[in-house]
Amino acid sequence: MKTFQLPSGISLTSSGIFVRNHLFLPLVLDSVKKIIHQNPADSKPSVSLDCVFYLLTPLENSISSTSDASLDPATLLRTPIPLIYDETDSISNLKEIFTICHFGLESQCPSKKIFFAIMSEIFQFLKFEPSIPTEYVAAFSGWQEIQNHWVFITSGFGIRADGPYSNLYCSTKNAHLLYDSELPAAVAFQRLITQTKGQFFSIAPILAVVSLSLLSPLRPWLSYPAPGLLLTGPPQSGKTMCASLFGQIFSSHLGALNTFILQEGLKKLKSYTNGLANGTFLLDDVRRSPSSSINEKIFFVLDTFVRESFQDGKLLPVITGESGSLTSMPDSWKSRVVEIPFSEQDTQSRRELIRYFKENPLLVRTCFYHFIKFLAENFKTGGLIPLTQEIETRFSKVLPRLDGDGRCYDNFLLLFWAFKIFVQFGIACQAITAETGQSLLDDFVDVIKKLQAIQQQQNSKTRASLLLNSLILKMTIHTATERTFTYKKTQTAYFASPYYNTYGHTVCIDSDRHYAGVFLQNSHFIMGYPPELPPKSLLIVKKSALEIAFKVFFEELKCCGIAPPYHSLTEFLKQARSERLLLVTPRHENQNTRKTNMVYGDYLEYKDGQFTQCSVYVFELDCQIQALVEKSIEKNSESSCWKNSIYSPQTSSEGDICAEQIQSLGRRLMSLTYG
Repeated sequence: MKTFQLPSGISLTSSGIFVRNHLFLPLVLDSVKKIIHQNPADSKPSVSLDCVFYLLTPLENSISSTSDASLDPATLLRTPIPLIYDETDSISNLKEIFTICHFGLESQCPSKKIFFAIMSEIFQFLKFEPSIPTEYVAAFSGWQEIQNHWVFITSGFGIRADGPYSNLYCSTKNAHLLYDSELPAAVAFQRLITQTKGQFFSIAPILAVVSLSLLSPLRPWLSYPAPGLLLTGPPQSGKTMCASLFGQIFSSHLGALNTFILQEGLKKLKSYTNGLANGTFLLDDVRRSPSSSINEKIFFVLDTFVRESFQDGKLLPVITGESGSLTSMPDSWKSRVVEIPFSEQDTQSRRELIRYFKENPLLVRTCFYHFIKFLAENFKTGGLIPLTQEIETRFSKVLPRLDGDGRCYDNFLLLFWAFKIFVQFGIACQAITAETGQSLLDDFVDVIKKLQAIQQQQNSKTRASLLLNSLILKMTIHTATERTFTYKKTQTAYFASPYYNTYGHTVCIDSDRHYAGVFLQNSHFIMGYPPELPPKSLLIVKKSALEIAFKVFFEELKCCGIAPPYHSLTEFLKQARSERLLLVTPRHENQNTRKTNMVYGDYLEYKDGQFTQCSVYVFELDCQIQALVEKSIEKNSESSCWKNSIYSPQTSSEGDICAEQIQSLGRRLMSLTYG
């Protein structure tokens, strides 16, 4: 039982509450605990009191025959009264205990007004009494600074530099951190690094993202948005198990890890993650569904959750999915995650790794428990601030920033920073030497370089360009050649003067020699193309030829078991159009010029000895794609036949083609390029 003496003369004793030595109420305070509620959204913490009272009443349920001074607890019944006194709802709390006292004491109970006044004063005193045991309850898991100590809050305890504290915890139910209290930091780190050495490419980035999720107090010194992780690969390649074993530290009190199936929707996801912070969260099983509505639901959940996580950095997503399942996601989304491809060749080795860590399920979380203690100490002393401040300079020396890298480079910088601090922890706990730590960092830089190359290939424009180049290899393309042409009399005009330095009629597609398209290296050599405009490089491909090439390429990938970069030609063309790789012409049906047509249907081809119209796709090539196309065209042995076939330089072939038609073609190509 607790006894207290208030300055106002109120006493809490084992016989009841006394006011200036007179019994006011036979109510005994058996235990009291102060609970401080920490919520970042509030300007100051709120305080509640967890109390247990006993109401002392005579056996006859009356105190009328007992004087104030002669109450004998041995002759009284003890009725426990648990009460949570919350200052935000104090009136309801006082009404609750008054009702109980009034029922037990009947007419001997003080008036409600006096009761409220005395009990309010008692609770205010207890609220500030330093001797009362105190618990801190946070609304979120993660880092908080309490009484000049950095504390990492979980559902079961808080972790400070000197160990766990059971009086510090969060109200979230799925933020438990289970660990092996008998396993030292050095042993845990050594086992983790040794066992994952054979799968360093797959596992090290996962460890880096978990480490990154724990570094929020250092983020003001390196204020880049934090990326999530995307693990892709064929089915049964170990993505989900690796994400669960290495990519999560939070669980339920029974050890069930936090995993969410995306088909369940955004509302349920937010309710599940409410209260979680400074950790990772597994979004499992991203795959394409035959149902377009399910696909839209999955992509909406992914886009929203990843975007919000990227902005606030509160909870970093670890996503698993089949290869090619997210090709339709925009580049802005893909730049918010780092993709780790799981190859099918390493599946057996990965299964052995998974088997070991399933037999030792607490090893990874024990290692991160000790890592959190290391961080708590260094957050307090500022020991990691110099490393953080110079990390950009160090990283630029091992991986220079290239033009166009943008956000992807920042993502790799953050992973390098987080992994370096994780390695620093291993050195500090004497699990590894400084030389071994540097070797781990060098290996991680190699991983980042490989991931950077993969990420660049996954860029939508790069992916579309590479596919276009693959399709070109399955077609024969001739090159328009620059010469001098003179075209004679036509139906509407007479062109006596020669045209110098022009492609002339070689801009047309020679279908008689089975060419599928024509490459126009410089638009300035197209007759009718305005010379004052910047030059463009264009590739004109027949619609039918591109469709056949895509079908053949798609079947070849399917036979090899390789996921195609696009699931249909339409998907590829839409992406190429959005990247300004494929040019479009407005449709004029119903005067609705906002609609566009991806097929340019008014181009000249030479077929069966005459010029006719054909449907084509027009691609605008940048320098990089142009270089790929030129190499592909050079492999076609007959690429130069067009310039010496059909026409001699000074003829017009019986008037079937003329300067007017070619100039009109040039003007239409200009409208496509700058329209």
